[in-house]
Amino acid sequence: MPHIAVTMVSGRTDEIKQNLADKIHKLVAEELGIADTRVSVSIHDIESADWKEFINEYKEDFFVKPGYPI
Repeated sequence: MPHIAVTMVSGRTDEIKQNLADKIHKLVAEELGIADTRVSVSIHDIESADWKEFINEYKEDFFVKPGYPI
């Protein structure tokens, strides 16, 4: 059962976050060929001042790197 955790700088509405989670949910289930009931998605907001420290913890794990230096 995959769980997808999205972390982004705060400031987006719950509606935008729900739409993103729904699209990720559907895509992951389709790509993995599993029932959508087996996929969960969470979205966590982080303050922009904390972003660089947060993202640097994951820089070795990126499959898709950000388009700017970290």
